[in-house]
Amino acid sequence: MKFTIFVTQKCNLRCKYCYEDNLDRRDDMSIETADKVIKFILERLTEKNIDRPLVIIFHGGEPLLNFDLVKYIREELENKVSDRKIIYHMTTNGTLINNENIDFLCKKIDFLSVSMDGVKKINDENRIFSDGSGTFDIVIKKLKSVLSRNKNIRIRMTITPETASDICKSITEIVNLGLTDIVVSMDYKNTGWENRHIEIIRMELMKLLSRKKNLKKAYINLIDLYSLNVKKGACFGGVVSYAIDVNGDLYPCTVCVGHKDMVIGNVHNNKVISEREIFAINYIDNFICNECTRKEFCTTKRCKFINKVVTGKYENNIPIMCAMERISIDVSRMLQENIENQVRL
Repeated sequence: MKFTIFVTQKCNLRCKYCYEDNLDRRDDMSIETADKVIKFILERLTEKNIDRPLVIIFHGGEPLLNFDLVKYIREELENKVSDRKIIYHMTTNGTLINNENIDFLCKKIDFLSVSMDGVKKINDENRIFSDGSGTFDIVIKKLKSVLSRNKNIRIRMTITPETASDICKSITEIVNLGLTDIVVSMDYKNTGWENRHIEIIRMELMKLLSRKKNLKKAYINLIDLYSLNVKKGACFGGVVSYAIDVNGDLYPCTVCVGHKDMVIGNVHNNKVISEREIFAINYIDNFICNECTRKEFCTTKRCKFINKVVTGKYENNIPIMCAMERISIDVSRMLQENIENQVRL
């Protein structure tokens, strides 16, 4: 089971595309709510009786702004969960990594994800402090300290229509900095996507493929044959995974957090909508997808809750996600051809 815990809504950055920008959210999770969250997690583990690791993701806002609560929740779970492994993740902007928290991050957090959007010019146009100054130099300095401790870092890169033409350059330069685990996603809420941007992305990925041998065996989700061709079943957010806001509100997905019409319960009263209702949403049919050859692999076919947040309807597809699936056909074909050519040699 997976639980994403929003330990704070506060953030020290003002990223231009952040899905929380338009929400007036500036609270921290309290100890009292954290205790209720822990109780909720323990109860769900007992009810589901699934013999798999427990996954905890610390999220925000910027989770390091409520670092003491992160430590508290982790310690409590370690003391109370003894029948399975617990895997801890954190998603951070990286600017607040310091001597007081770096040991914890390197030793107590299994997977550290840091948001960064490419080369300095691009990153500093989107990922800025409240005074408008960029974050790139500060983040790189912090990440070098983490890398020096042999800690792997996953870079999470968001692409907008304005930055699509620099995908190859940005990924290449980030890899050259020693950051070799990169997950790229499109700013799917952006309404500025046009067909010309899709073609730009296609060309950028082809360019990236041509340089794949020089990318130091980096993992890049957009050009990874396995990642592109994993069949996606139903999401089951709200059944085996939850996102928990600072006030204890329960959501089926992190993208839903803050959208009150998407609340499915609260840890303080332990009331959650029935699994039957969640299953019904997950199996709403995207009729337009039925003839698509990528329907078993597609995010917008799978993620009904994201569809609802972005389009207003569970069954409506998100255009940029459909476009990326079409591009993935070409990328997969080229990757497969490269493998076959290597085998022949």
